Amino acid sequence: MSFIVPPCLQYISGDCDGDCFVTILDAYLASQVAAGLATLDEMQFRACNVEGILGGPDVPGAQISVADSLVIAQFVSGLLSSIQSIVEAPIFFQHWEFLGPWPNGTGINVSIIKMNTDGSNQVSIKNDDWTSYYDFTISPDGSKIAYTYYGPYNATDNASHIYVMDSDGQNDVQITFGNNIYDYAPTWSPNGTRIAYGSNKDGRYEIYTMNIDGSNDVRVTNSVDDEDWPTWSPRENKIMYELDPAGDWDHTQIFTVNPDGTNVIQLTNSSLDNEWSSWSPDGSRILFTLRNLTSGGFVYIMDSDGSNPRLIAPSISPVTSGLYIGDEFWGRNGLIYFGGDFANMYSIDEFGNNLLQYTNDTLPSILNWWPTQ
Repeated sequence: MSFIVPPCLQYISGDCDGDCFVTILDAYLASQVAAGLATLDEMQFRACNVEGILGGPDVPGAQISVADSLVIAQFVSGLLSSIQSIVEAPIFFQHWEFLGPWPNGTGINVSIIKMNTDGSNQVSIKNDDWTSYYDFTISPDGSKIAYTYYGPYNATDNASHIYVMDSDGQNDVQITFGNNIYDYAPTWSPNGTRIAYGSNKDGRYEIYTMNIDGSNDVRVTNSVDDEDWPTWSPRENKIMYELDPAGDWDHTQIFTVNPDGTNVIQLTNSSLDNEWSSWSPDGSRILFTLRNLTSGGFVYIMDSDGSNPRLIAPSISPVTSGLYIGDEFWGRNGLIYFGGDFANMYSIDEFGNNLLQYTNDTLPSILNWWPTQ
């Protein structure tokens, strides 16, 4: 006996094969499409392109990636309550409380704060002194945090190392080691199996990748200039980083490289400082700040190959009520989160509009910045 499955009245996120159900077969089909071994019609494509949940073909350059198949598989196995929940994943940011007048106070208490994307339910999951958790990144499934530990305030150990902990702040595990070495700026691969990071362990600052337990360490970049602040593309095929040709960290340029170290491409080329780069949720565009040391900076969006730069807003602008836009991050829900005046956390849309404020603190006693998701 055979039967025909009626087409779904509307596409269901994750239903790649169009049978109105999300199963492990959909995850398999998504991986086939990502590898170029299968194709889908428009409705199936829209359902299967779940990584960003931002419009499928309506997003310029959108494509189905391995991350899509992983999201579907996590949903089928019950690790995600809904596929939409990946967009609703909480925002994390740093909260600094200065203990005494800055900069010569008795110390700084640093916390990692987790909040919902609308700013509600703000909870501290970790705190320490000085810059102990200065830069951190959330695993694709939201279960782990990789972070840089610099040590206590006024520490004599000239080193920093990368740790991994649960997203509730428990079970810290050190994964990089060495004396007089700075390992920092970790970023997860979209499939959650590798971490890219910066390090000076070979004499210059370069980009490396490793397994999430610190094993299988591979050097990615190798140049005469310092390179750091890697960010892994949602499509997995590129790592974005900043290179400092002048050696003063005030004239950095943005590059991409394949994870195996091949195909180095320079995306920006200006006399100003290009920094705070962040991928769009689907990996088709890049958010970054073009900074002038004397007159502030400007926030741009460009295509992932460096073409078509578009100004969102000056860092100091009427659009943001005079706020300084820095350390910006492009959230999975399409909003751009940033530490506006460094005292508070804000967001705008990709056109520089609809400013929202999530904290209400005051410098110089409090600083909120460095958002991620």
